[in-house]
Parts: sequence; structure tokens; C-alpha cells
Amino acid sequence: MASLVVKLASNFFETNLQRANLKASSEISADVPGIDSGVRVATVVGVSGVCRAFGARLSLSPSKYFHSSDDGFPDLANRHWLKGHMPLYRASKCHGKLLEQLNKFTNSGFAYLRSYPGGTHRLILFNFSDLKDLFFTHGQESIGRNFGVSVHQGSEAREAIVEAWGPVWKNNRKIFHNHLRSFGRERQLQMVLDEAKHLSEKLESLGENFEPSELLQSAVFNVITILIFGFRFPYSDPEGDKALRAILTCNKKHMMLPSYIIKILKLFKLSKQAVDVFKAIRTSKSFIREQINARLQGGARETAEALVDAYILDSEKEGKKFDVNNLIAIIFELYFAGTETTSTTLTWVFACLARYPEIQDKIAAEIEAKVGNSELTNVHLKNMDYTIAVQYEIQRFSSTVQMTLPHKMVQEVKLESGSVIKKDETIWANIYHIMRDPKYFKYPEEFNPGNFLDESGTKLKMVEAFVPYGVGPRICLGQTLADLEVKVMMIEIVRRFKITSSDDIDLTDTVQNLTCGPQPYRYNLEPRV
Repeated sequence: MASLVVKLASNFFETNLQRANLKASSEISADVPGIDSGVRVATVVGVSGVCRAFGARLSLSPSKYFHSSDDGFPDLANRHWLKGHMPLYRASKCHGKLLEQLNKFTNSGFAYLRSYPGGTHRLILFNFSDLKDLFFTHGQESIGRNFGVSVHQGSEAREAIVEAWGPVWKNNRKIFHNHLRSFGRERQLQMVLDEAKHLSEKLESLGENFEPSELLQSAVFNVITILIFGFRFPYSDPEGDKALRAILTCNKKHMMLPSYIIKILKLFKLSKQAVDVFKAIRTSKSFIREQINARLQGGARETAEALVDAYILDSEKEGKKFDVNNLIAIIFELYFAGTETTSTTLTWVFACLARYPEIQDKIAAEIEAKVGNSELTNVHLKNMDYTIAVQYEIQRFSSTVQMTLPHKMVQEVKLESGSVIKKDETIWANIYHIMRDPKYFKYPEEFNPGNFLDESGTKLKMVEAFVPYGVGPRICLGQTLADLEVKVMMIEIVRRFKITSSDDIDLTDTVQNLTCGPQPYRYNLEPRV
């Protein structure tokens, strides 16, 4: 009898949820670029299948946005998550702000979101104290991963970095960090500085009324390529452009669906987006494989000159078989995560400095006073307080990556707040909200470098709630390199050019893809005398 009741309830809920989804999918397609009809069909099919499996667990009350879950956290009903959030999405234009608005309904530091993929619960952190407590203090207990959506989108993958955890993940991170350390700070700076000079020369040839995102993507792509393979591509090189376009397509057309659904969409050609992303991943990994083979043909190396060398040498040292597919997966993830995030941050540099010319002029004055005509050094970087404050404020205000990747609890934890986080719980943190907390930032909703300056306005002030790369054992793998890229490229561009725009730049008008960026404004560059 109980099973019959569950089945009837599940069928009732499925029918009503399908109606809501059909309407929601049409709303989503109108508001979110890059979602085609095949994805909408897959969403409805996927939700319906999960409803059959989890009907007894899902809220059947369409009139309630939130109800209390078993452990006391507010629980956002599926129907609202799928359909009712669209007006907020249209108003917010970014994921972090959307979740911030949803959280205001709850009177809680948490929003406990029950989402349909697999019927899983996802706990969203909004307080820095909880983020620090869970991801740093209890970093080992929250170190797991629980991806319902794969970076590799259904293509062949090995344990690499982004989605993995355990011994293989630890070793892959160790190889990367050891390679960066062996590079040394001076060599890293020179690598980024050389690319910044190539970038500045190319920008000079553009001069007026240009949109910089593609060029910035090429510059960041080159830095990663130098680190991994030991060489760079000239701008507009056909081979480099093909690889870069494929990697960017993987980012821009990434589908927030389980891999098995993407495979179905691609197999039956229900979605052009699925076909495109599969093709882009295949092109990206073929490029990576070709470069690895070329490196191997160059002969054995006693010391690692590139990341590929470091990985091969580690395999030999540990007596392990060299796993080329694992290395391809690692490199793909480095390109996937590093190119889009850092280049989007650099587009924010252009937007923010063009919007606030007086701030840009103060950076130029500090460069002139502290660097002059000399080549930029690490000593200079340590003494450029105002410039670094502006860099940090650009990263804080833009929140290019607005949510952490999901962490899976491998052990139950009791936080200092008294909340108990259960084993196997999936945890996210809203970086956008945390970096707008008035408890830590004097001007939380304004673009103001004063958020990172002392009372005198001259000395850099570190703020612990500044967490653009996350915290703890799963902090962004490329944090130090990405920070150096943004810093050096901003300085080298401002020391040579004054960035202006004829567009009416609105820093709150954003474009949300996997990262959150500004609108594609066009800029002019005036050489500084």
C-alpha cells in the first residue's frame, strides 16, 4: 500500500513538474544564451526520471519556497528552483547575486538547496567564518568532490585535478606545485613579463575601438602553454588559434547536465551544442596529445623544463607506468580552468580602469614613481601598494568565479557556529556574497580600492575575506601564477597606454557564463608620453 501511495504521489508530482519545466525551459532559453532545444528536452527528461526515482523525497507543495529540512537548514523546493527563480535571474545577471537574493528569503547564513540531479542536497555557505571553518580548519574533512556535471562532458577522462580527490589528486597537485617552485619567482615573472610585452605590442597596433577579450585569451593561453610545453604561439598562429578556439568553446558551450545525458544528446544529434562541445573537447585533447608526443620525441631530460617533463620524471622516479591519458586530462583541465578565468579578470581590468580614469591615473603615477623606465621586478611589486589594492578590488568587485566548486564531506564536522555538517554532504560557498560582506569591506557594494588600503590610503591592507581563489587544501591550483598574470599585465598595459572608451560602461551589467564578465565594451588606447 505504501509503495502505491508513493507511486501515485510521484506521478502526480511528475505531471505538475513537467508543466512547470516546460514553461521554465522556454523562459531559460529566452534569458540564458547558448541553451538550445535539445538541452531543454534533456532537462525535462532528466527531471522526470529523477522524479520517478525520488518522488517520495521531493516537496509536493508548489506554494512554499522554503521548508525546514531534517537538520534544520532552510530547504529550497525544487519547483521554485526550476521555475520561480527566473525573475531573480533576470534581475541579478550573475549566479552569486541570484543565490544571495534567494538566501534573503531564509533569515539564515545558509540556503539549503535541494536540486534535482540525483536528488542531492547542496548546502550553500554565505559566511566567511563558515567558509574558513569548513574549507580551511576542516579542510581534510571537506576535501572530497561531488560533480554531477563533468568538466570533460562525457569524453574519456582520468583522475586529474578538478574532479578528483585522494592519492592521485594529491600527487598531481604536488607535481604542479613542485614544478612552479623549480621555476622560481624570478623566472615566473620573466615568463609573464615577456608575454605582457608581446601583448602590449599587439594592443598598440589595434589602437582604437577594439574589444580585447580574444587577445587577452591568447596571452593567457600562451603563458599556460609556456609552463606546460616550454614554448608560446605567435598571435594569430593558425595552430595556436585552433587550439585556443577549441578550449574556449569547451568553456562557453559547457553544458550543466550529467555526462550520460550529453552523450544521448550527441548520439541522436538532439543538440548542436552537445555536438559542438564534444568536437571542441576532441580537438583540444588531440592538440595536447600532439604536443606531448613532440616533447617525448625530443628525448629524455634530466631536469624538468616544462610541466610535461616534470610529470614524466615523476613517473620514472616512482617506477610507475607513464599514463599519457592522465596527463592529457590534467593539461586539459589546466587550460579549461586557467584560460577563461584569468582572461575574464583581465577584461574586468579594462572595464574598471576605463570607467574610473582617475584611479587609472593614480596607478600610472605610482608606476612612474616606483618603476620609472626600469624593467619590472619582484622588488617593485612588493612596493606598489595602490596598484595592488586596485588589482584586488577589481577581483573582489567582479567576482569572476562567483561560487566555489562543490566539496564533498568525507567526515561529519561540527562548526564553531554549532551547525553539524554531515558526511557525504555537498558544500558550495558563495564567493560573491562573502567578498561583499560589510563586516570585512568598508565599501562592500562600491568599486573602491579603499577596501584594501589603510586609513591613510597609502598602505596595502590585507583582508582575510578576500578569497577569489578559495581557501584550504582545494584552493585554486594556479593561484600564484594567475595573480602574477593579472598584476603584471595590468601594470605593463597602464605604463604604456591610457585606456578609454566611448561606451557607457556599467560595471553592474554583467555576462554570466561559466565565469562572470563585463559586457563586451570597446576601448581606445592612448600612448602615455
